[in-house]
Amino acid sequence: MSNENPQKAEFITAARRAGGCALKGLGLLAAACALFVLLHAPLLRAAGRWLDIGGAPPEKADIIYVFAGGENERPRHAAALFKQGRAPRVMTAGGLKTDKLMALGIRLTEAEVNAKALERNGVPADRVVQIRRSASTWDEAVTLRGYMERRKLRSAILVTSNFHTRRTRLAARAAFKGYDAQLHIVSAPNPFTDLDNWWKTEEDLITVSTEFMKYGFYFVNYRLGLKRSHPTRQPEAEAAK
Repeated sequence: MSNENPQKAEFITAARRAGGCALKGLGLLAAACALFVLLHAPLLRAAGRWLDIGGAPPEKADIIYVFAGGENERPRHAAALFKQGRAPRVMTAGGLKTDKLMALGIRLTEAEVNAKALERNGVPADRVVQIRRSASTWDEAVTLRGYMERRKLRSAILVTSNFHTRRTRLAARAAFKGYDAQLHIVSAPNPFTDLDNWWKTEEDLITVSTEFMKYGFYFVNYRLGLKRSHPTRQPEAEAAK
């Protein structure tokens, strides 16, 4: 007859079971890590590409709109579209002043910076509409809707950076609710943000990660309607009509 303590035997059995579970858990974790190593690049690449929904511009539109920011690519592409005869005017908005220029004593709004870039790229000054107001993509969409509605314009080419196009579409759809207009979102060629390899550089990682957070904010507030999505009428401050 065995003299082994029943409690001790039960403890050993439980320990063995726990050890077996731990080994299984480690095995699953190792498999998950291996799977991530194999698939992380395609998944992250797909996430980056998801942000870019830009399409081909139409042959003709009533106006081209350049979203604030991306001064090195957005105005240049908008100017190219203008010179192709796709719209008679180019509009830009933005009331924020660029910090780097302010450090040099130059106080220009984003609208003014983009307007100067448009002129530098061949758009005549009298064909550029400036509205020196707006502090966000949402504000700009509201401003554009107001401008188009007052002038009974029905189509626009919206030019922005590749990573910004999906949020632009969300904001534009919400801002233009109730006003029938054809909005064509176009990605400006952007050598500065590589959506296929965005996780490999600090700058692109910050750009894309921030854009996902902003898109989530816009989705909750303007798509799900937690904020009032109908545009507010505001007076314009135009440099050209």
